[in-house]
Amino acid sequence: MYKETNQYNSRNYNERVEERKVNCCKHLFYNACFLILLILMILLFYGFLSDVNLKYEQEMETERARINECMKDYYANNCATPIPYVVEYCKEKELCMNLDPKL
Repeated sequence: MYKETNQYNSRNYNERVEERKVNCCKHLFYNACFLILLILMILLFYGFLSDVNLKYEQEMETERARINECMKDYYANNCATPIPYVVEYCKEKELCMNLDPKL
């Protein structure tokens, strides 16, 4: 009877060890999947952020070009000492060239 109990305990022990190994592998697999998903989310976020920054820089460059064009028009039309019929045009160009491209 002792021998049977010992064999039973030994088999139970081996089954528990196998079950622990399987559980450990499951946890390792789940943690690896979670880590991969986390890394993908971070990469997606940084990709989105770089796209937004690129679009922002393009918009800033467009705005700077518009401001430079206004400045050229302002000085080309001698708006520092405007002629009466271009006063309104010169005011528009002055406002345009004083804009902040960051806004």
